[in-house]
Amino acid sequence: MAASMVRVALIQTAPLVGKTLKNTTRWKEITGKLKGVDVDLLVAPELAICGYNFSNEEEIRPFLEEPGKGLSTEIIKDCIGANGVGVIGYPELEKEGNIIYNSAMAIKGGKILHNHRKVHLYETDKTWGAKEGSSWQAFNIPIKNKNLKGMIGICMDLNPWEFKAPFEKYEFANAMVNQNVELGIICTAWMNSSWSDQWSIKEQESWQSIIGESPLDLVINDKKSFDEHEVLGMSSQWPIEEFAKHKHHVDANTLKYWIMRLKPLWERKCTMLICNRAGIETNAMYAGSSMIIRFNGSPVEKHEHGGITIDMTIEGYLPTACEGILVRDIPL
Repeated sequence: MAASMVRVALIQTAPLVGKTLKNTTRWKEITGKLKGVDVDLLVAPELAICGYNFSNEEEIRPFLEEPGKGLSTEIIKDCIGANGVGVIGYPELEKEGNIIYNSAMAIKGGKILHNHRKVHLYETDKTWGAKEGSSWQAFNIPIKNKNLKGMIGICMDLNPWEFKAPFEKYEFANAMVNQNVELGIICTAWMNSSWSDQWSIKEQESWQSIIGESPLDLVINDKKSFDEHEVLGMSSQWPIEEFAKHKHHVDANTLKYWIMRLKPLWERKCTMLICNRAGIETNAMYAGSSMIIRFNGSPVEKHEHGGITIDMTIEGYLPTACEGILVRDIPL
């Protein structure tokens, strides 16, 4: 079947941990910019409404949601209408077993198409009591009278398990290959490459003064307006005195790492939607840089004196230290 143009929107936000009322208000301000725009597929970050960096299980308990029944469901349904598909990260309570998961669900017409539970847990997930999901499963995404085969991952799912599995195992990307997935969706709260878990309180306050308090600057990117080769060549691990000059750039180190972790897809025809959050939340600084990457299916070109060329297209991105919307019409 010939490809159809699918309108995709990635929503990059900077939620504050536990501040769901404020986060919801800001979400509506941002997504309100899409008024009058028909979006086929809308994607939100990991734990998009409640924030991520909870310090213990008791702290996150008031924000847990059963699939399809909580605030995150209502938020995404309001954005996509009857015909669109929405994907949003949320803190799941599996009521029967009283089990917590870091999850993301795909919804259309008020019904859950798929509910993914994060397989590879980051230390923060364990801090607030999340349990591992079992696997990555392909599912059908009904758009434009066709079913796209999709797969959802959440943040650490893109990394080796526990950072202990062999780097070249590429668990998530190989799951996409093995199940013939054409559209990968990553909801994430990925750290900025300039962040350090060794920051002192003074350093944290200094970075906060540069990034700013929520709400952050808002960027609407609805047209291709950059050279991806320049983006790939930029350095982004800036010292604090330089960071303010680069707030509206992509975190290139993070971009390069994401592409590296998708190596099994380099010669396949598929699209990746990576929706990250931005901002500072307690002692964590996030990378933003939400983006759409298309791998075009050609062999990797190896150069005589080293280096390779991957046949891919970066359809667009959002900056590292801003909130915003990335909208593109993608052939799928």
